[in-house]
Amino acid sequence: VFAGYEDSSIRKWSLESGQCELHFVKQSKKSTRLEDRQSCLIWSLKLFGDSELVSGDSKGEVSVWDTTHGTLIKTFNGLKADVQCLEVNARHGVVYATGVDARI
Repeated sequence: VFAGYEDSSIRKWSLESGQCELHFVKQSKKSTRLEDRQSCLIWSLKLFGDSELVSGDSKGEVSVWDTTHGTLIKTFNGLKADVQCLEVNARHGVVYATGVDARI
């Protein structure tokens, strides 16, 4: 089970043991603006294929993660506000994201 947190982190929990198996953090951009450096809320998560996780956050970014090592593969920033809903079509390699700005 994957869970997103308000400290910009995602944790992978084992259903069998109840222990955290993996903890990874979305790094803030290096910037002089305070709002760019603050942590973000991870609002939505979706598994994509066998070994990738897609996250949507309060900075309007959609990120693709490797679920084995917790490493960031790619980030997309096409939305202008919080990403609150994700849908994936692994068969066609497509991810859809939307949020409060009504963009897809």
